Amino acid sequence: MITAVLNLGTVISAINRTEAFRFQLKPYYREDLNETINPAIARYDMLQQAKLELINALSKNVRQQRELESLTEELLRLKTR
Repeated sequence: MITAVLNLGTVISAINRTEAFRFQLKPYYREDLNETINPAIARYDMLQQAKLELINALSKNVRQQRELESLTEELLRLKTR
């Protein structure tokens, strides 16, 4: 987060609400900015990968749950014959 806002309460509220990676004071230098942005991009990529893995795991879980329900129904049908 880069800001010219002088109200610390507003800045803290914005950071907490958005889960900002880092807070960079002005004036900032290119090197400092690079040291902040590069890890932020890496963290974003990691979070996106984790989100994708979670979605895949949940999808697999749903498929397995449906298969289990189907097999349970089939077992009940076979038992009632």
